[in-house]
Formats: sequence, structure tokens, C-alpha cells
Amino acid sequence: MSQEQHPVDDWFPVDEEEHQAQCAALHELLPAGAHVLDLGAGDGRLAGPLAEAGHFVMAIDQDPRAVARLEQRGIEAISGDFLDSQTEIWSRTGAFDAILCLGNTFMTVSQPADAIALMKLARRAIRPAGCLVIDAFCEPLWREVAEGFWQNGISEDGRWQMLWHPGDNVLSMRRDDDVDEEDWNVRASDTALRLWSRGELELLAAASGWEAPYRAVDALMIFRASASV
Repeated sequence: MSQEQHPVDDWFPVDEEEHQAQCAALHELLPAGAHVLDLGAGDGRLAGPLAEAGHFVMAIDQDPRAVARLEQRGIEAISGDFLDSQTEIWSRTGAFDAILCLGNTFMTVSQPADAIALMKLARRAIRPAGCLVIDAFCEPLWREVAEGFWQNGISEDGRWQMLWHPGDNVLSMRRDDDVDEEDWNVRASDTALRLWSRGELELLAAASGWEAPYRAVDALMIFRASASV
């Protein structure tokens, strides 16, 4: 499914080339008939192709429209917040071969305490040989900033506004009608996005029962469950 076929931009947050690279990496990584949990699945950008390939996929998203589309595609879907430890998905101890947090989803986990809690929940839900797969690293944005983009905080097409949160590696992005060049204060309605570096993710993983990452492709970090937990 191409990006143009997705009715909500947030459901397809990567370009087509990166999407295809992620799909190819996951198809190579997963054993036949794997049980997969997709966090922040949208309408099934990855869950759909994985299910079509014969994997057993459970998906969770907070957007009821996304959940409805997942269910239409025959994918088991839950409406909820994957950071909530009481959500049904986390009652399935040792149920999954892979847990995915892709499409920039991990950026929305902006607080380190929430991030380590999520990784611990994922560790309990994974099978002994399973893995946790994450994308969204800070390199592309730092590269854009270094090359002179975002000097005035507004994208060249005027559709995006970047606001930095005081004193932290956290930003918010306003889009389209929410762009306000007269207002550079972070609002309560602005979603906080943390630019996790690879080193930070490795530290979080090591503290949560995951081994150092095996990199299948540059755009993914794949953590194996530590045998010591």
C-alpha cells in the first residue's frame, strides 16, 4: 500500500523507500508463523503485510479509526494506550516472538521513565528467543539542522512548525492549520517527541532485560531478549 492511499498522514509516517526496507527486514527477521505485537500500528502499514505473509499479528492504537481499519483487514486490534500496564496486551506473558514500535512511534514516548517501563513490559511479553524492534533516531533531523534547514522553525513549504521544549532533547511539530509563526510557546496540546539517540536506546534496553542490538538495516534497532532475565 503506497503512502497516497493512507487517509491519515500519521498512519504512514515514513517514505515509501523506508517502508519497503522495513517490510523486507521484518520478513527476513521473523520465523514462519511468528506471533507479533505492533505498538501504535495505525491502519496496518506493517501489520497488514505481516499478516498477509502468514504471521499472527496483534495491533494496538489509540485512534479508533485506525483500529476499525485494522479489524476490517482481519487483524486482531485493541484500542488503547500501550504505555498503560493494565492494557490487555501486557497480560499475555511470553506470548510474542517480536514486538514492533515503528513508524516514529517510540518518539512519542518522551519521558525516560515511561520508556524504560515500556521496555520492561515488552520484555515480560516476549518469548525467550524474541526481539524488540525500534526505529526513529535523531540522525536525520540533526543532519537537516546542520545543513541549514529549520533556521526559522518553519518548513520551506510552510506546512510544519518545529518547537523545542526548554532544557531537553524534546520537540513538538505543528502542522498545517496549527502552524502559528507568532506563537513559539509549547502548548499543552502540542505532542512531545523525544529525539532518542541510538546510545540512549541501548542504555534503556540494557536496563530493561534486552541485549545489545543486532542491526538488520540502518533504519532499525533490533534488541534480543537477554537470557539473564
